[in-house]
Formats: sequence, structure tokens, C-alpha cells
Amino acid sequence: MKFLTLFATLCLCVALSSAYYSPPCDGHCAYGETSVCYHDQPAVCLGHHRVVEQVRLRIQVTSVFIEDGISYKSIQVEIDNQSPGRITHIAIGTEYLQIKDTVSIRNVQQVENDFILPDGQVIETGLSYTFSCTIKDIHNPSVYIKNVIIV
Repeated sequence: MKFLTLFATLCLCVALSSAYYSPPCDGHCAYGETSVCYHDQPAVCLGHHRVVEQVRLRIQVTSVFIEDGISYKSIQVEIDNQSPGRITHIAIGTEYLQIKDTVSIRNVQQVENDFILPDGQVIETGLSYTFSCTIKDIHNPSVYIKNVIIV
């Protein structure tokens, strides 16, 4: 019986540790900083203002509507790559956004409270990539770059 209890506990620990999302290029930066990896180098923590010079986010509210008595906003987020390299990964923090449902998220993956590029998606230098979602109309939409890999 002790063996079964120990085995079940071990399986639960493995399951919980596997379910935790650990983004690539995580420099464990302080609040207000972004983890940036250049060309497979270790992560560097930069202030948001320095990252924004190279990778810009633009948010646009495309529509506002009410469904079942709840007010929603459809938003579009554009990632503009002005860095000298290709963006192969980006995690965009959402903090206060309350997503309507998973169906309303388009061209991006949601992992916990972050948006990340779909597998295999790359943003070349000088180009942009757009995704959209529908959020509850509680706050003005706000997103920020948590980490980015530029190669």
C-alpha cells in the first residue's frame, strides 16, 4: 500500500511539472524588462523601451459588440520586426485581458496568459505579423513583449 501511495504521488509530481509552461529564452527578468536572445546566445534582460525600438506591437480595436448582455472588443495586434534578424519566437504578455473563448483567438497560440507565435511561424526583418482575438470589454487592451528570440 505504501508503494502505491508513493507511486501515485510520484506520478502526480511528474504530471504537474510537465504541465508547467517554460518559454524559450526565459532570462527570469524583473517586471518591466524583456528577455531577449540573439543568435542562440543566453538571454539578456532589456528594458521594454530598448526592445520596442526593434520589435513593435500595435493594438487596434476593430469592433465592439454586446452578446448575451456582455460587452466585447475584437482586437488586432500587429508585431512589427525592425530588428536586424528573424523573430523565431515571441511571447506576448496579456495580464488583464479576458479572452472571450478559444474560438475567438486567430493566428496565434495562447499558453497560460501569453500569446506565442504558431509553431514554425517566423517574422522576417522588416515584416510584420498580425493576430486577433475577442476580449471582454473591461479594460483598455494592453499587451507587452515578455521574451523574444531574434536569429
